[in-house]
Amino acid sequence: MAIVVRNSGLLRGLFTDDHLHDLGKLLLGFSCFWIYIWFSQYMLIWYTNMPEETSYYLLRTSGPWGPIMVVNILLNWVVPFFMCPFR
Repeated sequence: MAIVVRNSGLLRGLFTDDHLHDLGKLLLGFSCFWIYIWFSQYMLIWYTNMPEETSYYLLRTSGPWGPIMVVNILLNWVVPFFMCPFR
């Protein structure tokens, strides 16, 4: 959305490449935080082996939910990690 607004000419003098770089770093930070929270919850439930919580993850990692979980991890962590511009 930021690139579209920038290319439309509305913020041509105010929105620079540095702003895009900062937005990329912010996206990377939030993506790493999201995967950290998700993995911490998954590891805690797996380690404690709580039956009422384990069934939730078993349901979400098998059957039709399995590919959705993989796509979710790819889109929310892998793609932003490699899309962040490095200087």
